Amino acid sequence: MDLFNSIFQPLGYAILSLWWVYAAVILWIMFTSLWLAWRQFLFRAAFTWSLFEIKIPRENKKSPKAMEHIFANIHTLRNVQGNFREKWIDGEITQWFSFEIASFGGDIHFYFRTPTRHAAMIRANFYAQYPDVEIIEVDDYVRRVPDYTYQIYEKGYNLWGAELFLLKGDAYPIRIYPEFYSKEEEENLDPIGGILEVLSKLDKDEIVMVQILARPADGRVLVAAIDAEVAKLKETISQKASKIRGEEENGGEPISRTPGETDLLKRVEAKANKPAFDVMIRFVYLAPKSIYNVNFAKRGIRAAFYQFSAPNLNLFVTNPRTWTQAWIWDP
Repeated sequence: MDLFNSIFQPLGYAILSLWWVYAAVILWIMFTSLWLAWRQFLFRAAFTWSLFEIKIPRENKKSPKAMEHIFANIHTLRNVQGNFREKWIDGEITQWFSFEIASFGGDIHFYFRTPTRHAAMIRANFYAQYPDVEIIEVDDYVRRVPDYTYQIYEKGYNLWGAELFLLKGDAYPIRIYPEFYSKEEEENLDPIGGILEVLSKLDKDEIVMVQILARPADGRVLVAAIDAEVAKLKETISQKASKIRGEEENGGEPISRTPGETDLLKRVEAKANKPAFDVMIRFVYLAPKSIYNVNFAKRGIRAAFYQFSAPNLNLFVTNPRTWTQAWIWDP
C-alpha cells in the first residue's frame, strides 16, 4: 500500500495541479465553437432571398434531362470557406436552394427559392432549357398560413408535417427518370405525375406544401461513401461465391454473380457521376378540423414519393422524430 501511495499519490497531485490547463483547453473549445456559431448565424441572417413561381406551358415536351442540366449548373454556384477570414470572421457557410410545390385546394404551383445574388443565373438556366417558361417573382405564399401554431388552431385548422429521408443512406440511388420511359410504350409515365395527382385531389380548404432543400455538396464525400459501399458489396458477393465454390466441390450447382447483383453494383457506381447535393425533403398538410384527414397526412403524401422507390436500391421513408404530432409516451 505504501508503494502504491508513493507512486500514484504524487502523480495524482501533479494531475490536479494542472487543472488550469484542462480548464483552458475546455474553455478554448467552447469559445471557438460559440464564436463560429455566432459568426455563421450572422452570415445566415444577412441572406436575402428571392421567391419565383415557375409556370411551364402544358404543351411542354422537354425531357427531365433538361432539369438535370439545371441542377448541374446550380451545383457550380457552391460557395465554400476558402481561408481563415471566410471561416472565422465572415462565418461563411454553403448557401442552399429550395424547390417547392404547393397545392391550395387542388390548385398547384411550382416555386424555387434562391439567394438573391444567384437569382439571375438560375432564371437564365431555366430559360436556356425551357424557352417558353414563365418565371415570376412573387411574395412568399407561406404568409397565407398563420405564423404560430396556436393561431392555426384558433382558425379551426389542424396541421401535420414531417420529413422524408433515404432508408439505405446516400450511396444507394432511388428510381430515376430514365426508368419511367420505355421505347415500347406509346405514352411514358411522368416522374412527378403521382405527386401532382395526389395534390390535385385536395378539398378546396386543404393545403399541402412540399419543400425540397438542396445544398451543393462536396462530391468527394459522396464518391468516398459510394466507394466504401461498393467495396462492401463486392466483399459480400465474393464471400458468397467462396461458399458456393465450396458447395460445388460437394456436388453443388455452380453460380456466378447474379444479374441483380451486377445491376446493383452498376447503379451504385453510376451515382458517383452525378453532382452531389445535401437534400432535405419535408412537407406540411393543413386542413379545417372538420375535414382533416390524418391518414392522408401520414401516408398519402409519403405514398406519392413511393414511385421513386426501388426496394433493391433505396426508398423514401418518413422520419418519425420530425412528426408534428407527439404522444405522451414519445421520448
